Amino acid sequence: MHRRGGFVCLLFLTTSVCHAASVCVNPGGTGGCLASIQDAVTAVAPRGRIDVAAGTYGESVIIPVGARIQIYGAGAGLTIIDGSDGDPVMSLGTTANSGSNLVISDVTLTGGNQGLLVYNAYFKRARAAISRSIITANTAEGVNVTAGWLRMADCSVTNNGGHGILNFVGRAKIERSTISGNLGDGIRSQDANSLVLSSTVSGNSGTGMVGTVGFDPNRVFVTATTFAGNGTGVDLHSTVRCRVQSSIVADSTSGPDIAAGSSFASRGYNLFETVDPSAIIDGGATDQTGVDPVLGPLQDNGGPTETQALLAGSPALETSRAGCGRADQRGVSRGLAPCDIGAFEAP
Repeated sequence: MHRRGGFVCLLFLTTSVCHAASVCVNPGGTGGCLASIQDAVTAVAPRGRIDVAAGTYGESVIIPVGARIQIYGAGAGLTIIDGSDGDPVMSLGTTANSGSNLVISDVTLTGGNQGLLVYNAYFKRARAAISRSIITANTAEGVNVTAGWLRMADCSVTNNGGHGILNFVGRAKIERSTISGNLGDGIRSQDANSLVLSSTVSGNSGTGMVGTVGFDPNRVFVTATTFAGNGTGVDLHSTVRCRVQSSIVADSTSGPDIAAGSSFASRGYNLFETVDPSAIIDGGATDQTGVDPVLGPLQDNGGPTETQALLAGSPALETSRAGCGRADQRGVSRGLAPCDIGAFEAP
């Protein structure tokens, strides 16, 4: 964030947004604040910042087309937006003339049919950046990116009734986040570009990561990520440009860790516990297959999101020489190579 002559400027993706409008929201609407987040959005549009105090807000919030809005809560466990009316808890979209931008952090999005909807029509991008937030207990997808752009960091997408994250013909960058306990797939990327870094995808009823293509180019890049305890591990179709590096795929509950028909490029130093015989993995001379990564349960191991630790004797310990990044999912320094495979760097 930068300040220029009394204006606050936010660098959002490739767009610089300057604004002067700023309002606060609290449950009672006291002290000069508003009681409704939607009213605050209306008040600051087309550009502005909203600071939302701790409390539960029973509403679904729509970001107007053409608006550029920042929403900051008091903490994911403190500022709760409950879309109990069955609409998306937070949504933004486009028209033929304009898109909308949202930056949101430190909130919980719950109780809607979707937690966050980023919808693009007419080739005007709707863009959302969400951080340090929880998206939980929505009846369908936790996050739905339909031809929009999403950047997610340090978030938990848990226990939603559909896919954790659905990326359809969109672009999504997911880093240092946990996608767990969803009734559909953890991450489903269809005709889309998805980048997953230093994250944990665990305990989803469907497949941990699906990459499939119908009519548009699709790219899926996965680095230093742990997939564990999902119905199936990953299902990456041969028509999708996929690369997987320094990642764990293991402990699937109802299918192989690498699904039948999968075809992708290994950039090395992966650990795949079970691989369907029909799967094709290009490269991967340094991969480990047919071994148990010896993971701990999904729990608080420090950092803003839950992770699965590597336990003593894990073959993932200090066995990767590429693509781990400078820090693990929790922000713990990776140190010098070799680093640990997956999202967790052991002491």
